[in-house]
Amino acid sequence: MSVTVSTHNGSAVAREHNIRNPKVVSKEPHIQPDGKFEIWHDEKPQAAYQRIFGQALEEYNNKQKRADRKIQDYYRHICNDKKKHPVYEMIVAVGNRNNTVAEETGYSVLRAFYDGWKERNPRLELIGAYYHADEDGVPHVHIDYTI
Repeated sequence: MSVTVSTHNGSAVAREHNIRNPKVVSKEPHIQPDGKFEIWHDEKPQAAYQRIFGQALEEYNNKQKRADRKIQDYYRHICNDKKKHPVYEMIVAVGNRNNTVAEETGYSVLRAFYDGWKERNPRLELIGAYYHADEDGVPHVHIDYTI
């Protein structure tokens, strides 16, 4: 039997859903409250931006002679850009509703995908990875990253 690995890539990120914030998921009936989910990596976007871009931003600002060219908060700067997104999200699933694999098989495939992220994507900085086997449909992982 063969199954597919499907991905969906987008710019809408729902971190509170991904980390299973009770205030958010209690209003989402497709989530099973006693289902399995794991947080493999979680970093708040603002903190990630400081870690990734903080030094470069400081160097950039130190070179600016005009105060109006300095960027105070790079995360907010990207949030206000009409063409860029501060965080992107990829959702990866093994199989579909009509063609599933054993959960442990899907889990190991998704974990291997996560574990190999940095090697495959050296220019994409992973800031979140969330395994969900508690929703309708097949188990999947949300990968949040920035460029």
